[in-house]
Amino acid sequence: MDRHGNEFEDFANEDLFPRLTDDLLILILSMVSGDLKFLCQCMLISKRFALLIPLISSGTLSIPLPEYRSQFEFFKGQVMYVDKALRSFWNIRSLHLEFVEEECEESILQWKAVFGSNTYTCACLAYNSITKLSSTGASAIAAGSRTINNTKTGTIFRHIVDPNMWRIFLAVGHPMVESVVITDSKRQGKVYFRNSELGDTRTYTNLLDVWNNRFAERRTSFKFVEVPELRLPKSGFLMKGVYLAINKIGEHSAEDDKYDDLLNCNFGPEENVFGEALNLILGTPEDRLVVRGRYAHGFYISHVRII
Repeated sequence: MDRHGNEFEDFANEDLFPRLTDDLLILILSMVSGDLKFLCQCMLISKRFALLIPLISSGTLSIPLPEYRSQFEFFKGQVMYVDKALRSFWNIRSLHLEFVEEECEESILQWKAVFGSNTYTCACLAYNSITKLSSTGASAIAAGSRTINNTKTGTIFRHIVDPNMWRIFLAVGHPMVESVVITDSKRQGKVYFRNSELGDTRTYTNLLDVWNNRFAERRTSFKFVEVPELRLPKSGFLMKGVYLAINKIGEHSAEDDKYDDLLNCNFGPEENVFGEALNLILGTPEDRLVVRGRYAHGFYISHVRII
């Protein structure tokens, strides 16, 4: 009995950590935390951690808001943060980028992007208020600003343009990344793409080149739709002060006013309201639309108001 007791005590006091194989340790570290910033800190624990952690193949990176406020400096600040982090993880194949949103911003936005082999379409929906329709009347469950101000407009524009720039940047600067998920910290939207969907990236040589060609050689169009009031019969909501912005990039983006790729994509359970609103707005009969279209700086821009 004493012999077995001593053996158990020796086993309990033995340091078993060195017995873990490298593959098993990498798996454990990946499952404990996929936060790349945290894993960078873990690399300081030991030489073995410093050697093995860069072999992790998937992770999440939360990107704080940079101090810069011009559009290019804003994008540059975020790119430099990601670029610096990925230098330590040369084996990353699956990456989740989460963009931190300002706390003062009210959560009245929803966005979604769809990538095709030769096209990119992204929509961002904003609204002043949303109410739940019931037999006893409408009750407000969320409300935002009365108007879409300049700050909000800038945020909307960033949501419909940035996913495509990030796809180009990662394909050029970090081609080892095979799949990417982009979300924001408020879970207002989500996009998933594979680098194989990018197409030809040989013309991009640096970050400034990516920025200057962010609209795919200007084969792009923007559509802005204003809706005073939108009833959603399926989900049972009423939206007021609705503003929809869409960016489309492709061979015939200016001439093609169809958004089948966006309407036919898979909307998750948390996107039901967004999907219904998108289908109703884009399916509005032409006799209810007031359209003003123009070319500006090489882009086709259409402003639509639903009456």
